[in-house]
Amino acid sequence: MEIELLGNGVSTTPAPTNPKRFTSLITQTGSNIPTQVILENTAGISMSFNRNNVGTYSIVLATALPINKYSAICGSNLVTNNCVSCSIAFSGTTLIALQSGITSISGGLTILADDLLVNTMLEILVYD
Repeated sequence: MEIELLGNGVSTTPAPTNPKRFTSLITQTGSNIPTQVILENTAGISMSFNRNNVGTYSIVLATALPINKYSAICGSNLVTNNCVSCSIAFSGTTLIALQSGITSISGGLTILADDLLVNTMLEILVYD
């Protein structure tokens, strides 16, 4: 629930519920662009992938997401004392930067690399 402070009182408005959802599994091999298997797409999102550099990709959305009404997450996993990480960052409402890398659990240094995204979950939630 959102709470809005008004001049001399408090107003509560319900928080957004039942977001529209885009969920897919991303796989990337060699120097190829990532591919995906779409599991759910009630948000009606259409996208394409580009490979920008080793471990760095961009996702271009066909239509803009509503400003301040979306969130996204991608998966990670552990491989022999290292964390295979997937990070995303939005650049506006139609471009998502995607990176994959290996982070040493002991040292904390992340090295970008290809061939790490294997059925890695990407989820975008869009709220009304």
